[in-house]
Amino acid sequence: MRCPDCSKFVPFDSDADPEVEIEFDADAYTVSGTVRITNNCEECGQELTEMTFDVDIDVSDEVKKHWTTVGDWKDGDPPLEGHTGVEMANDDASRSDRYETTDRRGKTIKNARYQKHLYGAEMALTFTCECGEQFHDEQWSDEVPGSAMDELV
Repeated sequence: MRCPDCSKFVPFDSDADPEVEIEFDADAYTVSGTVRITNNCEECGQELTEMTFDVDIDVSDEVKKHWTTVGDWKDGDPPLEGHTGVEMANDDASRSDRYETTDRRGKTIKNARYQKHLYGAEMALTFTCECGEQFHDEQWSDEVPGSAMDELV
């Protein structure tokens, strides 16, 4: 891709941290939001391509599982007292950058020209009950081929 600022064909700098905008709904026990990644010009830093991933995670089943292990709770009962508050801790999101080295039949792709270049993001989420017990770890990740990213210039 040609950078409009440098007027050169430049490689991508895919080391920029993803922009994470997620929210945890403590009433419905869901996580929603977006994660945006960009590929920048390696020479000048101009954003050349981008992709925005949607994050939708439902942890209500894990919350109910926690309630059944700590008390006499059955489905349909109100939440257990002292266990209704759930907090989410978000570790830093990071970029992923890999090549798909096998075809759909599982054979190795030897020529790099035919390998897909996949860009993505990943992050770890930890959920803790107000009683202090950490009851669930969630690994979120998503990736897309470079050709599917939106061009910004």
